[in-house]
Amino acid sequence: MKTIIIFLGLIFTLEIALAQATENQKRLAAIQQEIDAAVQHEDFLRAANLVKERDVRKEIEKAIQNEDFIRAAELRELLVSGSDNSDSELKRRLQEALDVENYHLAQEIQNEIDGIFPEASSLTEWHNGSPQVALEDDYYYPTNETGQPLRLQVPEFYNQVYKREMDGSVSSLEKVNGQFKSSGGGYGGFSGRRTSFVLAGRQSRILLTKQDLSFVVRADLGVDPSDIIQLVKLDVKGNNRYAHISEGRTFVYAGSSNQVTDNLREISFESLGEGIFQIKVHSSLAPGQYAFKNGDKFFAFTLR
Repeated sequence: MKTIIIFLGLIFTLEIALAQATENQKRLAAIQQEIDAAVQHEDFLRAANLVKERDVRKEIEKAIQNEDFIRAAELRELLVSGSDNSDSELKRRLQEALDVENYHLAQEIQNEIDGIFPEASSLTEWHNGSPQVALEDDYYYPTNETGQPLRLQVPEFYNQVYKREMDGSVSSLEKVNGQFKSSGGGYGGFSGRRTSFVLAGRQSRILLTKQDLSFVVRADLGVDPSDIIQLVKLDVKGNNRYAHISEGRTFVYAGSSNQVTDNLREISFESLGEGIFQIKVHSSLAPGQYAFKNGDKFFAFTLR
């Protein structure tokens, strides 16, 4: 009787494994797109969980091919239990996003819980149509021996812009205190006047390429980094770099002054958590001298 029960159990396990085979193969065919989507959106926790799922499903395929159906069933149970844990983690992150009123992130997490993911074709269209210059989404981030993506290093100082490296570390840009200068002159009570910040040196020692344009800033609690950080194209004259602020013309009895904005480059900020924001550059930068400006402090680099 015991032998019959074991035999029936094996048959039942076999049927389950065979029934899951087609589902497993379909899932394997689609999962890489979801991994790519998670990396595109910098959801590295989800990417790591999807990689684990992919590896387990590959083991299930091997077990089925070797007719080790008990092993296939065990792996399937492992997959289900792991999925439950992942779902709990997603719900925790959803609540955190709602607590800080980050509804855009909350919607993305809810889509993940509901199993709604962008197709690979739409992802490609979104990326190619994006005006951002940073190319970090074009490659996979390094992982440690457990397959987990390396965490981003927390910048040491607040409100200072750092370069983000591929391994998750951050490095300093050239930190320069700008000297405020007002210049101009003329005859007969007429003059043109320009105010600028002057940075010593013709160029920054920090050399970057367009592939290196990945930056982060750690903001003080309650500070919107877009209120304090600007990206400025610097002019070079003599042995100095200039960030022009305003210019105007002054007459004997009246004058006018206009803020200079044509040297500003469009950037945006995306929260990475823990008060850290990724800076995305949305302007096409030509080679030259640039700096992130915060008051009279500049974080400069040379773009080759």
